[in-house]
Formats: sequence, structure tokens, C-alpha cells
Amino acid sequence: MLNKKQLLEERAKLFDNCKAIEAVCQEDGRDMTADERATIENNLTAIDDLDSKIALAERIAAKAAEIGNSGDRGGKLDVKVINEPQREDPKRGFSDIRDMFESVINGGKTGQVDNRLKPLAAVGSDEHSTFADPFGGFLIPEQLLPGVMELAPEADPTAGRVTNIRMNVSTVKINARVDKNHSSSVSGGLTVARESETGTGTSSRQKYEQVTLDAHDLVGVAYITERLIEQSPASIVDLINAGFAQEFASKQLNEKLTGTGASEPEGILNADCLVTVAKETNQTADTINGDNLVKMRARSYNFGNSIWMANHDAYPQLAKAHLGGTNSDSQLYQHSMVEGRPDSLLGRPIVYSEYCETLGDKGDIYLCDWSQYLWGTLVGGLRSRESMHVRFLERERTLQVYTCNDGRAWWSAALTPVNGSNTLSPFVTLAARA
Repeated sequence: MLNKKQLLEERAKLFDNCKAIEAVCQEDGRDMTADERATIENNLTAIDDLDSKIALAERIAAKAAEIGNSGDRGGKLDVKVINEPQREDPKRGFSDIRDMFESVINGGKTGQVDNRLKPLAAVGSDEHSTFADPFGGFLIPEQLLPGVMELAPEADPTAGRVTNIRMNVSTVKINARVDKNHSSSVSGGLTVARESETGTGTSSRQKYEQVTLDAHDLVGVAYITERLIEQSPASIVDLINAGFAQEFASKQLNEKLTGTGASEPEGILNADCLVTVAKETNQTADTINGDNLVKMRARSYNFGNSIWMANHDAYPQLAKAHLGGTNSDSQLYQHSMVEGRPDSLLGRPIVYSEYCETLGDKGDIYLCDWSQYLWGTLVGGLRSRESMHVRFLERERTLQVYTCNDGRAWWSAALTPVNGSNTLSPFVTLAARA
């Protein structure tokens, strides 16, 4: 006999593991990694399997008690007769497929047909078949599979790349050195010079500024009836919580790219340090060519730590991007032959995102070193709470999910190099090609 206690203990351990992963991500103020999401999915699948085993253990125990109470362990088994099942019930009153099969078997042994099977009997014919009883069997009722089909949003490619700031209060100021002009000093103002043995040298000093993160609330609210909470075969609260988590991730990625900085994070499209590479002379509208990409590469600060991000519509242009050579053209785009590894452009990964602007607009392609972007999250991360009091008379429960954060590039300007006419930046995009 299945040990129900052990099954429940194993189920609790798997569920606690899921909650622990979620708590760590909330505490760190970050999205789940691919491995963490896979672990949770595997745990939930295992929990569904344990639920089936627990239900079977309960039915075995109930049947054992029924047989024990009857005092008759031999001869005929009494066939359980129930009331006519409701027609709208897709399971026709059966708890699962095993329950239906047992009813069919018992009916064959005793000659007494379970009332739940009667609506499933089809009109007979002259052959043995599955649609006519007693010449074949009973139709199998509909089955409700656990879980909900859903389309997960695109993963945030900046997760794990930005500089995360743990905020204990809603406003955090970070000291920064003003060192983005290297024409005279690379250290924010200090200089050195060759002097004679008795020379005193020329004094110099550094200049500083402050970068401010001002966390703002991001909130989601949903109302759920108590009946739905009580009667839904899947936990509606968990489903809504999971949906909100996806909405928050989607909203925050969009803000990292296009946020205005007013009561929300400042996206790189509006950052003061963004470098915008001009289009080529007479360039056709809604195109990206090899010269565009090479010039973006030339303006990138710390290219070896950068990634490309582009709208999905840009792929046909990027896949064909090349540079003309003396003997042959040089392709700039490399398709990955390894599962899970992104394609690359000029040797760096490229990720496609629906949150980049449409092809031809400024922001349809970026080259970014996200380590130069600050993302501050107030202690607690993504949190949720529920109340039965807000809509008590309507018999509804209120679910609220919220977080408090801010983000921005910490560079106040693009870098002016010691030599060269072009500035450099960790965030580069291409001008509009209308």
C-alpha cells in the first residue's frame, strides 16, 4: 500500500524548494536563471505526479475500509451505485480514468451497471466495438490535464549583466568620478608632468559627481471571487502570481531600453551618454548594412563585454550584412550551431527582443555593455499580498503584487578619448533610416 505520509512529506519538500528559489531571487532583486526556472518546472511536474499517487493512496485506504466494514471478503462485490451524473461534468462523476475502468470491471462481474456509465453507452450495432456495451465497452470521458498552456514572454538578456544595487531606502546617491574626458586627464582631473630635480610640479585635483537612484513603485492588482479560489482545480492565486511575475519582468526590460527617467527607470535610449551612429549617405530606408555595424563597433566602449540587441524584424538585414573586400565579401553575422548559444555579430552575442524599436527607427539595434547600467531594488524585491476585506461584501479577494526600483546608465556623458575625433560609450545605437 502506498505510504500517504511519505508522499505528503516528499511533496512538501519539493514545494519548499520552489519557494526557497523564489525567495532568493526576490531577496537578490533579480529574475530567475534558466536553471532555476527548470528546477521549479521539474519540481511542479513531480508534485503533480505525487498528487496522483496521494489520491490513489486515499482511494485504496477508503476501499480497504469499505471492504473491512462490510464483513464480506468473498463472493460478489457490491457495485457502488451513484446518482445520475450531471451532464455538464466532463468527467461524468469519475475522479479519474482508473475510477471509470473499475466501474466497468465491476459491472461486468456483477451485472449491475454504475449509473455514471449509462450516459456513455452508445447505440449498438452488429459488430464488437468500443462504442456499444455489452459488445465492446464504454466511451472514455473527457480528462482535465493539470497545468495551463501559456506563452512565456521573452527572457531578459540584461539579467545578470547589469550592476545591481541593494537599496535600503528609496533614494540612494552614488559617488562617481567625472572622468569621461581624457583629453587632459584620465582620472577626473589629476595630472602629472616631468620636472627637473628641484621642480615643484603643478597641483591638480579631481572632480566628482553623484548618480541618484530614486525608487518608484511598480504595482499590479487583481480581484478574484472566493468561489473561483475554492473551486478552481488549479490554484488561481498561483496562476495570477506567476502571470504578474512575467508582467513585471516584461515592463522592467522595456523600461531599461526606453524608460523616460521621470517616475520610472531611465532607458538607454534616453541616456545622456548614448552614442547615435549616423546612417550612410543615401542609405535606403529600413535597412542595416555592414558599414553601420562596423561604425557602431568603433564607438563601443569595452566591446569585449558588450552584447547586441535588435528587433526581430532586423534579422533579415543582419543575416546578410557584409563588407566588400578585394577578393570576396566578408560576412559579419555568424549563426550558432550549438543549442542554447545565441548567434553572434562581429564576434559578440546578439539577442532579438520585441522591446527594441521597429526596423528603421532609432533604437532598432543596440550595442551595450550592461555592466555600466545601475539597477537598484528596494529591499524585499518582488512581493505579493492579498486581502479579503477590500471587497468583502462582493465575496472577492484582492491580490496585489508590487516592487520598488529604479535604473539608469551611470555615465553622465560619452567618453572623449586622448586621441581620436569620435566619442565612445557603453551604449551605442543607430540613427533612424526613414
